[in-house]
This record gives sequence, C-alpha cells and structure tokens, in this order.
Amino acid sequence: MGRTAVAPVVIRKAPSPPSCRRGRGSPPAQYTLTPLGRGLHEIVMQLIGWVCDHHDEIRANRYRAGTSSAR
Repeated sequence: MGRTAVAPVVIRKAPSPPSCRRGRGSPPAQYTLTPLGRGLHEIVMQLIGWVCDHHDEIRANRYRAGTSSAR
C-alpha cells in the first residue's frame, strides 16, 4: 500500500478560503486529520519522542553504516 493510498484515510485536504490565498499559483490548502488519523496521533508522538531520545545513537550508527553524513 503506497503513500497515496494511505494519506486520504489519515489526512484530509481542503482548499483554503479565498481570504487566505496570496499571490499567484495554486491556492494553499488546509490539512486536517481524519478520525482515523487522530487515532494515530499519540502513537506518532511516542515515536517522535523515542527518536528524539535516541537521536545521537541513531546518527552515530547511520554514520558508521555509511548511510548518512555527519551533521
């Protein structure tokens, strides 16, 4: 299942109201979570917290494996 198949189930996209549009080109869009997406919020926040807690270790391992530059 690709990103395009999952995204509409988790995220809803709607055009911005005319008062929010600026300049030329495509009007900006507003994104909201669907009820299913809101159910994932806590899980995603926990994952983000885990990544933050282990960032240095992840970066060091990626560097040793040659999959990332040291930044």
